[in-house]
Amino acid sequence: MSKEIHPTSGNQNLFYTLTPELVLDELQNQGFALTGHYFALNSLENRVFDLKLESGEHIVAKFYRPGRWNKTQLLEEHTFVRELFEADVPVLPAKVLPHGDEVGEAAGIFFSVWPRIGGREPGDFTDEDYLRLGRLYGKLHAVGQTTAMENRSNFNAQKMIADYLPWFIQNIPEPYLSDFLRITENVTNLYNQTAKEARTCRIHGDAHPGNLLVTKEGFLLLDFDDSMNGIPAQDLWMMLPGSLSESQHEWHLLLEGYETFNFLDRTTTENIIEILRAIRIIHYSGWVGKRIDDPSFKAAFPEFGTSGYWQREVSILTDQMSRILG
Repeated sequence: MSKEIHPTSGNQNLFYTLTPELVLDELQNQGFALTGHYFALNSLENRVFDLKLESGEHIVAKFYRPGRWNKTQLLEEHTFVRELFEADVPVLPAKVLPHGDEVGEAAGIFFSVWPRIGGREPGDFTDEDYLRLGRLYGKLHAVGQTTAMENRSNFNAQKMIADYLPWFIQNIPEPYLSDFLRITENVTNLYNQTAKEARTCRIHGDAHPGNLLVTKEGFLLLDFDDSMNGIPAQDLWMMLPGSLSESQHEWHLLLEGYETFNFLDRTTTENIIEILRAIRIIHYSGWVGKRIDDPSFKAAFPEFGTSGYWQREVSILTDQMSRILG
């Protein structure tokens, strides 16, 4: 498996303070005839910009956070998205750049370009929406299971929890650290026991409603930044409005739609959903913590790392463990 690249302080600092001049100049150098219109879109992990071409078309340029993915891994994500698009899954492939592939590089920072698509964020899902979403993910996983990713990470407890343990140990104060570590160990063991028989395939990896766009044609699934090999349940549970026990009606609609295109091991999936929710809570704290030196993260999470923050995290995780153990 390819290793993630390690950012230098130079391109990391440049990423934090990307200027309109660098973005516009680089896209001009790539052959895009730009008007100079420049608008920064809301994104924490990457830097994303709305740019306007002289033709009147708008494009979206994403500059990837240095050190997370190498070019081979980014192209593997793009290959997956293009396979999905060709199978009529509602996704949006990146534009091919003039030099012939979909990933460019500017001052040590990788970037890609997409057409801008009009649409809106989804509101509350209707019953028909849940059926459509089930069909979307069923078809996505049918394509995803035709081959595996060779260069990207696998979704597992090591990646989602254990890789952050050194940071947690160094940064969480007592009296919260002991409880936090005990819960993470329990969640890890529960996941490993439950997931060992589950099938895996290429998945979206971060399938929450914020990565859906409602267009005149229906749902469009965006942002495959976290795509990897993983269990199908990871792409389903965040569509639910609450816990599994509180969302039985919506869950069965998702399943009905999903099984139009694919098989799902219902027992394993239902047993692991609330464990996945706990993993996300833990992972999110590690994800923010490792990026808190980024000014955009400091602005978005002003209370992160305080005693009050960790007290709430331990309380939320304690409640979630009670839900898991029933």
